[in-house]
Amino acid sequence: MDYTESLALRGLAHDLNNIFETLAEASELLDGDERWKALAAVIGRSVDRGRRVTASLHASGASHVDLAAVVAHAMDSSTDFVQAARLAPLRFVVLIEPGLTVYGIAGAWERVFANLFTNAARENPAGGVITVEGRRVADGVEIAVRDDGAGIPEDLLDRIFEAGVSSRESGTGLGLHIVRSIVEGFGGTVRALNRNGAVFEILARE
Repeated sequence: MDYTESLALRGLAHDLNNIFETLAEASELLDGDERWKALAAVIGRSVDRGRRVTASLHASGASHVDLAAVVAHAMDSSTDFVQAARLAPLRFVVLIEPGLTVYGIAGAWERVFANLFTNAARENPAGGVITVEGRRVADGVEIAVRDDGAGIPEDLLDRIFEAGVSSRESGTGLGLHIVRSIVEGFGGTVRALNRNGAVFEILARE
């Protein structure tokens, strides 16, 4: 990253943090009224997530990230999204080996899972189950994110991580592109397949 790009990111982070501060103050005001406490909590959690994502954009050092923790944050994020978008609720099944870590930056890994979960919610508006599995293998950490929806259209399967490719007319086609960019940026791989629903398999460094 050159100096101009670095300066642009710092400026963006500064402006976003100002926005988050305004939202945080609004959340505190709403929290004082019993009618709006639930909404205030959603706004507060969204502000915290926004700050973590912003911090990840210019974080300088990758480390060993607690996989279960980032998955939990992403689950909270997608649950708030589903409620706000008035979609059918999702149920999560998490099967992650205790103490499992992945190499990278926590906020960036949270973006990976949040994108996978919210994408599943959009593709399966009737709701369903998302299963997250994580285990150590010889080459690192193997992670699978599965849903029990209709799966990925076969004609898009080979291109689903390309920017601009989406199975929804209103989709931007950026969510899964971000997933691949982050995973590969930390030395991992990701692939998509259909197996009684959509499956995303990630091989990450530990």
